[in-house]
Amino acid sequence: MTVATYFIQHPEVDVIYGNRLLIDANGQQIGEWDLPYHDGELLKQVDYIPQETAFWRRSAWEKAGGHFNQSLHFALDWEFFLRLQAAGARFAHIPKFLGAFRVHSEQKTQSSFRGRGVSEMRELRRQYGGTSATARIAQHVRHVSFLARHILLRTH
Repeated sequence: MTVATYFIQHPEVDVIYGNRLLIDANGQQIGEWDLPYHDGELLKQVDYIPQETAFWRRSAWEKAGGHFNQSLHFALDWEFFLRLQAAGARFAHIPKFLGAFRVHSEQKTQSSFRGRGVSEMRELRRQYGGTSATARIAQHVRHVSFLARHILLRTH
């Protein structure tokens, strides 16, 4: 109901995302992420929107090409959000828990991210960010500060 109501009350918004719960392999809550309001420049550098909390209008999906880039193994969702943004989609954050992320030792982000994941993310930053290494370092410092003010990771 929260998602549908938000879309009805905010026809100008194309994509929404919320906060995320972290759960362990047994389904027990082990943490929470309280995420920031949307920052389009930050999204070009950091994959901070949890895909399990994201919802979009069909019109935005179609404007962004109507597909996921299945050649990507780790950054498929981030690439889609970047494409939505590049297509002019308007994003909003709902400060409620809208999804849960299961953390366990067998997941690909835990077991093999360093190689292919890092490479995919580097390519997306180059493709959508277009900033130099020096500019990225300066942005990173600003973004870490931004995220530190807004993302509250609570562990249980």
